[in-house]
Amino acid sequence: MHSKNSILLNNFHLHNIPKGYIYAIVVYLFVLSSCGPARYLSEDEKLFVKSKISVDKRKTDIITLKKYERISPNKKVLGMRFHLFLFSLANPEKEKFPHNWFRKIGEAPVLYDSVLVSKSRDNFASYLADRGYNKVNVESNVKTTKSKAKARYNISLGEPTIINSIRYAFEDTSIQKLIYSDTINSFLKIGKPFDKVMFQAERERIETFMKNNGYYRFTREYIYFEVYPTAHPLKVKVSLNIKQNLTGPFDPVLKVRKHRQHYINNVTITPSITNFEGIRKIDTVLYKEQSIVYMSERIIKPATLVRANNMLPGSLYSLKNVDRTYNDLGSLGLFRYVNVDFEESRVSGNEALLDCKIDLSMRKRQSYSFEVNVTNSSNDLGIRGGVVYNNYNIFRGGEHLQIGLTGAIESLENRLKQVIEPMREAGVTTKLETPKFILPFKADNFQRKYKPRTELSLSYNYQNQPKYIRTIANASFGYNWRGNIYNRHTLHPLDFYLVKLPRVDSAYIDSIYKDTRLENSFENHTILGSKYSFEFNNQQLKRGISFVYIRYNLESAGFLLNLINKRSGWGEDSLFFGVQYFQYIKTDIDFRNYNIITPRDRIVYRIFAGVGIPYGNSRSLPFEKKYWSGGPYGIRAWGERTLGPGPYFDAGSFNQLGDIKLEANIEYRFKVIWKLEGALFMDAGNIWLLEDAPELPRSGFKFNQFYKDIAVGTGIGIRLDLSFVLLRTDFGFKLRDPSIEGGNKWTFRSPERDFWDFTFQFGIGYPF
Repeated sequence: MHSKNSILLNNFHLHNIPKGYIYAIVVYLFVLSSCGPARYLSEDEKLFVKSKISVDKRKTDIITLKKYERISPNKKVLGMRFHLFLFSLANPEKEKFPHNWFRKIGEAPVLYDSVLVSKSRDNFASYLADRGYNKVNVESNVKTTKSKAKARYNISLGEPTIINSIRYAFEDTSIQKLIYSDTINSFLKIGKPFDKVMFQAERERIETFMKNNGYYRFTREYIYFEVYPTAHPLKVKVSLNIKQNLTGPFDPVLKVRKHRQHYINNVTITPSITNFEGIRKIDTVLYKEQSIVYMSERIIKPATLVRANNMLPGSLYSLKNVDRTYNDLGSLGLFRYVNVDFEESRVSGNEALLDCKIDLSMRKRQSYSFEVNVTNSSNDLGIRGGVVYNNYNIFRGGEHLQIGLTGAIESLENRLKQVIEPMREAGVTTKLETPKFILPFKADNFQRKYKPRTELSLSYNYQNQPKYIRTIANASFGYNWRGNIYNRHTLHPLDFYLVKLPRVDSAYIDSIYKDTRLENSFENHTILGSKYSFEFNNQQLKRGISFVYIRYNLESAGFLLNLINKRSGWGEDSLFFGVQYFQYIKTDIDFRNYNIITPRDRIVYRIFAGVGIPYGNSRSLPFEKKYWSGGPYGIRAWGERTLGPGPYFDAGSFNQLGDIKLEANIEYRFKVIWKLEGALFMDAGNIWLLEDAPELPRSGFKFNQFYKDIAVGTGIGIRLDLSFVLLRTDFGFKLRDPSIEGGNKWTFRSPERDFWDFTFQFGIGYPF
């Protein structure tokens, strides 16, 4: 009843190898990776194998302290010093391949050095003193054996020095009111520790604040602190002082050099194709008080460039607007690089003007990309390929035209091991996106603030399955815009599908009419609806810190068609021009937490929950809108669309679908060598119907028993990161199978199962 695959290695099945041998091999590799390098150490050298930091204050960040450590052990992969093991495979007396290669991809042994341990101890003490702690005591304890050394740092902290009061002193009192207005955002607070790191952060914060308010020449060097003792030995007074301007004339009233606000004067934007020297035709266009200088032809419309520029003539200089200009010009996808520069054009008295110059280098206008995927899931071998044509700036207004052609063929073997007719698929997709907000009314302020884009897409897909032929035509119109640097919105007011089935196997039709899950799904039908999506992503690429990703979707269909039908009286309520249409509401949320442990290791958590509810004239969701599980991007121990609903399992079905989906994943990702990455993962979840179907007992979702239907899988994965694409293979093992009738559903305890049964998955990119 269940599919069984076995790992084949040198023509031997792993389940035929005695498990004692397997355990012995694992232990041998562990010992070899741990002890192998000791063979190359001299008598007075010791391998530094462990470092531990203990602090008597739990709030201290151990991970940050580790950054100040001068000597750290060789890195580990799954508890083994794999890179050190590779390095030890090289013969020190040989330079040719493979010895030079082992040294390159491996890691040289870290040898114990008492001087570096001492410097680490001093670094810890200095760092903690800067964080405000008094009487910091750091002791190091080193334990050695014949060939190894371990270090332990015991840190005790005294009570921190506390800020008792904060005062501000200004040489230039003209900026006093502005600085005071933002003190609520200050990092320095009365009652908080006297932390030198926070003092530096406060200088940077004030500098950014001033530059966002027009003070182009203001820098953190104008800010300095003075600290005064109080009667209490652990409390201090802090004075934040801001100097007068170092340049410019004295103000006759204040008798100081004032800091001046700068305003944008002239704006010049220069788009160019090449940087070659020589005589070039220069064409200057003045558009909305901004000069567009073309070095050859007018390769892009002035309006497109001006819309992406946030520094307008006459406006106050703002560093935030500079960053937004970089982002908005970059998001057009038209330029290889963007450079924004400023030059003071006039400074007299209180007036300071800046000329802004924006230089752009255009990217190639057209590109092609090809993709070929080979899949093998549940014994089904297939190949999928495609070609995508991209034209950037096709109408010289920053438009992006994309045309994609796809094709696929997959050999199918049902769950009864019967080879059947292969699945064939072909499709074409055309998408046009423009950096304009196409509306029947003006929305200039919204356009400038949120930079919306309008997109139109048309697609056609042909599917030739063993039991039916289906064609799907889709037309969609919508918008996407950013809310802030972390979130983005997508709205499609019109999303239309026309689904036709030129051929359906008669026996399959009979089974469909007995199946309420698929009722009306294998008839010609239309879907006219609207979709909204919200994305949140606080990833900061250059900082390498943990981040969160959230995507929420809301979709509704059929309301407008139902309203038109009732008003027009064109026919039956469930038909639109003689074709059935669906009414439903569907919503889901995808939450991911990327926890970066080290630059080489991370743990990713994911939770997905979704539900679709038919209403009105529809008793079920359309086939193409139902949820499914399994496959390379779901619960990887199951093949695609072979899990659920609930405990249901159909040996002859290729489309196990549901109305509700719950899924949770956890994956540990780690670097191995070169461009190879490894992963350990665990997936859990299932799909359900809204209610039990007569032919599928217990397939409906019930709060008091859904947890009994949760499928659990685990496995290992290998990734090849080629920068431009990431190739992924996963080997998923079933841990808990809800389709097992009676007894224990934990499969590794079931006598019917072989521990080495697995599902092989291949994918492009990370699963989540």
